[in-house]
Amino acid sequence: MTEAHSAPAPASESRIPNVRLLPDELAVLHGAIFGQEVVQSHHVTDRSNDPSRFLIHPHSNFRTRWDIIQAIILVYVAIMVPFRVGLREPAVGNMYIFELTIDALFVVDIVFNFFTAVEDEDGCVVFSFAATAKAYCAFWFPIDIIACLPIDIILKLSEDQFGCSLTASCEEGEGGGGAGQMVKLFKILRLFRLVKLLRMVKFARILDRYQDDLFHIMPIIMIMRLLLLLLYVAHTMGCFFNYFSGEEWMTDAERTSVMNGVLTSWVDDEELLASPSGAPVGVGARYIACMYWAFTTMTTVGYGDISARTDMERVWAIISMIIGGLMFSGIIATMQETVANMNLSKAAHRHKMNCVAAFMRDRGLAKRFRKPVLRFFRQQQVRAYTDRDLLCELPYHLRRDVLFESFEDFIKASPLFKLVRDAHFPVEVTTRFGVVGIPKGEMVFEKGEYGQTLFCVGSGRVEIVSCREEGSQHKHVLSTGGYFGEGAALGYSLMRTANVVASEGVTLYTLEYEDVAEMFSLFPKFRKVMQKAYPKREEMFTGSWPTIPDEPLTGTPEQHAQPHRQDALDALRQQVVSLQRAEASREAQLEALRQQVHNIQSSLDSLAGGMSTLLSRLPSSAVS
Repeated sequence: MTEAHSAPAPASESRIPNVRLLPDELAVLHGAIFGQEVVQSHHVTDRSNDPSRFLIHPHSNFRTRWDIIQAIILVYVAIMVPFRVGLREPAVGNMYIFELTIDALFVVDIVFNFFTAVEDEDGCVVFSFAATAKAYCAFWFPIDIIACLPIDIILKLSEDQFGCSLTASCEEGEGGGGAGQMVKLFKILRLFRLVKLLRMVKFARILDRYQDDLFHIMPIIMIMRLLLLLLYVAHTMGCFFNYFSGEEWMTDAERTSVMNGVLTSWVDDEELLASPSGAPVGVGARYIACMYWAFTTMTTVGYGDISARTDMERVWAIISMIIGGLMFSGIIATMQETVANMNLSKAAHRHKMNCVAAFMRDRGLAKRFRKPVLRFFRQQQVRAYTDRDLLCELPYHLRRDVLFESFEDFIKASPLFKLVRDAHFPVEVTTRFGVVGIPKGEMVFEKGEYGQTLFCVGSGRVEIVSCREEGSQHKHVLSTGGYFGEGAALGYSLMRTANVVASEGVTLYTLEYEDVAEMFSLFPKFRKVMQKAYPKREEMFTGSWPTIPDEPLTGTPEQHAQPHRQDALDALRQQVVSLQRAEASREAQLEALRQQVHNIQSSLDSLAGGMSTLLSRLPSSAVS
């Protein structure tokens, strides 16, 4: 027997055999690894015979257009329902047919809602009739079904006005059974037409659905919504002020006063409502008067020319005053908050400048320093958030897309990303970037300055200025994508070796020492590329080949300065001890000198005493 030999398979193929699994076996394998829920969400099935294929995607073009049509119709309904109920102006003829068509469209919308897929908590679209029906019936379906009740048709049929409304041939006072109390009842039942206003809840639902698409103009939409809400509340209040001025809302005593001419409702006061041109009082004049009353009441101005005269009008005026007061206070507070939140970074910048101004006042800085300090901080990009914290909260794939979008020009221009070919490298580097703005002509750093930050040019240009041995100055310009200050990051130099000046307003991306060290550990090729390029770049910038230490310095400049500080402190202590010893020696010599002076003084005193004794023993003639 002979052994059959075959070529060895690659390592990857030897570890992972080429096994083809059936769909059911693959589902079992996925379930064992990831759990049943993941299997169900990733399992692909043939939907050709699945009824859920008829469901509409919530973000499809068809659904978007349908929602826009619904929003336009809702605006019409919101305006016309209070107008028709309050000013007692029913739709007739073509307008009535149009409004019946609108009612039919809302019924169709209910059907479409049962055929529109829903999103789960994770934002995934679920194509399931059961899930769609459950989500819709849980909250929105009862509201929509009540809002679509044919109240208007029922009232028209009960008043025997449906047919004449279609043909615009109804006469004033037609229908209602003829009985006074029945007519009054049917007029009051017209309030049930306000049920249609429940459809306005759908408008908020549409706005919530598209708030991400309208992200950039949402603050403007919020302000416009407040103003429109104010107008709409005034519109509703004015229309119902006219409605509650009707005879059916008067007391018996008020009706008697009207019949006797003692009391005249403002609605019937033609002199009050008449225009200067003498035109007849119509629905337009009454609507303008209603809006005029609403705004004078809401703003508590109350000129008094149009005022409540019946009990029901006074009740409605009280309610309008309460609503108006709450509306204005709420609108002012909400508008102030909205305007403040429109640009949080600008507010943070103002707060930073206020802190700088307080710092200069407290320090008592001289006038010549104030302007440069203010100019520097005014150029900085102050944000109300921390980029890194927000980016790290994003899923990796989304963070990658955001960063590539934000730093696209820099990544394309920087040589680092061309040399370090790792898909994760640009993401990790740009995540750690800080941002600093330098005005034109300002120094980024000076030669001899301790530094540990690596700088990358995001926009603008900087000049690296170095003095050569022959006394000449050399300038090298770096633009978008360039980097400098890598000596401290590599541990080759703790001090800057050149001056760097912003030749124009420049935005710099910064990497701190700890972040660079972390990047070196994650991407060793990054360290190798910078180590290889550093001597040539340093020679190009400064004109001299740098001194590379045998072992790279590690730690921060402060950590490296600590041993030198300790040596200096020990030397200072030794000098103090030496000075103390010299002082003691000088003190001993001084004491010995004092003793010698004392001895000489004693000797002189003894000599003076002996001389005095000798002189006293001599005769006076000899002394002379």
